[in-house]
Amino acid sequence: TRQIVVPAQTGALMPLYCTAHGKALLSDYGLAELKALFGSAPLKSYTEHTVVSLPQLEKACAKVKADGFATDASEYLEEVRCVAAPIRDQDGKTVAAIGISAPASRFPKSRVKSFAQHVRQAAGEIHLALAAESNS
Repeated sequence: TRQIVVPAQTGALMPLYCTAHGKALLSDYGLAELKALFGSAPLKSYTEHTVVSLPQLEKACAKVKADGFATDASEYLEEVRCVAAPIRDQDGKTVAAIGISAPASRFPKSRVKSFAQHVRQAAGEIHLALAAESNS
C-alpha cells in the first residue's frame, strides 16, 4: 500500500566493494588482484556496514566464491539489502552478475538464502545460455 523507492538506476555507477553485484563480480579476486584494482589506501566508507579494508574484502570475495552468491546489507545505502550471483561464461570466467535489491523492511535477513537460491539459479541459466551460444 506504500510506494518505496530504492535510489538507484540501471547503469548507475556504484563501488564494487560494497555492493552485492560488485562483490559477485570480484568473487575470483585474491588480495593481490584487489590491491592492483583498488590500491593500498583504505576503501571509502558509505555506511557503518561498509567493508573498508582489502583483507576484509578478500574474505568477502572468498565467501562469495564458496557460497555462489554475494550480499550487501546496507553497505552502500542505508536500509537497502541485496543479494547477487556471478554469471560465468563457458570457461568459468565471471562476466556479469544478477541480483535482487530491496528496502531492508521488505527484504528481511530471513529471506536472503531463499533469494540467493533464485539468483544463483538465474545465473546458472544464463551461464548455460552463454555456453550454448558460444558452441553454435
